[in-house]
Amino acid sequence: MLANTFSSQLSLVTGAGGFIGSRLLSELHINRIPVRVLLRKPLLFPPSTNTVIGELGTSNVSYASLLEGVDTVFHLANTAHARSASSSYQADCETTLNLAHRAREAGVKRFVFVSSTKAAAEPGLLRRDETWSEWPKDAYGYWKRMAEKKLLDEIDIPQLVIIRPCLVYGAGVKGNLDKLIRAIQRGYFPPLPDTSAERSMVSISDVVNAMLLTAMHPDANRKPLIVADDEPYTAYSIYLAIRMALGKGQPHWAVPVSLLKNLGALGDFLQQYWSGCPVSSEAISRLTEPSAYSAAQLKQLGWYPGTTFYKELPAIISTCLETTS
Repeated sequence: MLANTFSSQLSLVTGAGGFIGSRLLSELHINRIPVRVLLRKPLLFPPSTNTVIGELGTSNVSYASLLEGVDTVFHLANTAHARSASSSYQADCETTLNLAHRAREAGVKRFVFVSSTKAAAEPGLLRRDETWSEWPKDAYGYWKRMAEKKLLDEIDIPQLVIIRPCLVYGAGVKGNLDKLIRAIQRGYFPPLPDTSAERSMVSISDVVNAMLLTAMHPDANRKPLIVADDEPYTAYSIYLAIRMALGKGQPHWAVPVSLLKNLGALGDFLQQYWSGCPVSSEAISRLTEPSAYSAAQLKQLGWYPGTTFYKELPAIISTCLETTS
């Protein structure tokens, strides 16, 4: 059992109400590992859960009480929306560092920070690993990278782990993947062109397994580790798989890439006046530009992906449509 190899001491999970955090919490409970969670608002968890309601960086959270007796911190709380203000991401960075400093003072042995592959610049045509050191140009990625850098430079904890998941999928996923499924189901999404732009993804279960493995593995200490499965996805292959799973069949035409990019430019203009505009150059780039990563370093620690998006798609669609109806 995981409890025999991980730790029977107390773990703290921030962001436990989120997609990854809730799955991590479930895995810890299954293995009877004691857990304390920090939540912004009350949620329904198993009775054994030690729950603290509050928000990091505010006066309603006592770090001394929050970290008392904690052996391992899994830090997932963050601003997930990629179009939030830069100040929100900066605040996330400062909150992460403050929590890590307090954890060190409290004698925490392990600190696991869930970052993102966006902490490095877009990979271009190559499948990149952790040696790709170019800094990102967007605010979200910049502050993720800054948090990583400051953790490595300033925090002296016996086991400091930084993992960089790419796009995470699984039943209950929200965000762009959920919106894509709903749009295809309703017939709103235009047929995509079949491009060779490869994009990496990873399942929620594989991310959680990576977190639990690296929390204990000595060779995971103080280095960013990418989490991605091996499947060569493209936006078109994902789009087509969803269509087929929904019984829509294969489309007989496609929107040209040039037109998609023009729509993205138009969306950029409209967003100056309509903040809810769903189209932008950034959104179009996710459909037409490559973003592929290698998890070779994580595999050297004994981690391997256990599934693919295509295998998980029926459960993803079922959950998505249940919440729609």
